[in-house]
Amino acid sequence: EASEYQVKSRQKDEVVRHMAGGGRRELTLSVLARAGRIQLGTQVEVMPAALPDDAKQLDSRIFRAAVVDLDGRESLQWSFDGNRYSASGLNRIIRERYGLRRIASKTFGHWRIVGDGISMWELSERLLEESPDSK
Repeated sequence: EASEYQVKSRQKDEVVRHMAGGGRRELTLSVLARAGRIQLGTQVEVMPAALPDDAKQLDSRIFRAAVVDLDGRESLQWSFDGNRYSASGLNRIIRERYGLRRIASKTFGHWRIVGDGISMWELSERLLEESPDSK
């Protein structure tokens, strides 16, 4: 069981290196866009587990954004103020101002496509694992 996991993990690592052209994993938004899961304008929201205790008393737009760039640094447009931010920058702002909980080490571990049950990071990981290139 453990050796099967190690083999699958190694295969996935090889695919990730190949796709990214080096040692880095393919970017979450790129994986999701390539799989047809997101496009420009896709609405995303903070994962429920990351919401602060008082989230229901706050403006819901604080915890929502739209994907406005699939390749660039400022990939999200915050629904609250209409400005563009990097996902990590928006996480930091929401954490500092409104108490976003840190639930993941990866930035998109805090976000999901509106209505999805899993984070964008987890979805991209699953898509990479299911990729025909990984077998």
